[in-house]
Amino acid sequence: MKEKILSIINEQFGIDNATEATRFDDLRCDSLDAIELLMAIEDEMEISISDEEFEREADRGKTVGDLIAAVQRLAQDTKEA
Repeated sequence: MKEKILSIINEQFGIDNATEATRFDDLRCDSLDAIELLMAIEDEMEISISDEEFEREADRGKTVGDLIAAVQRLAQDTKEA
């Protein structure tokens, strides 16, 4: 999952060196970028993340590693539901 998300981020932001330590501020990620990223992750991972869940996690997450952990939690919650 981690490698897929890193690949999506690299593609979305036109870079090739995203790591778990990469900060979204450094990527200049605005709200539209965040929505596009969420949609790409949902498509690739075949999961659905509600806007409320995404906003809650986005408020907490400042790095790519935070996003990966959040997607893993949300994907697990989706499977259990």
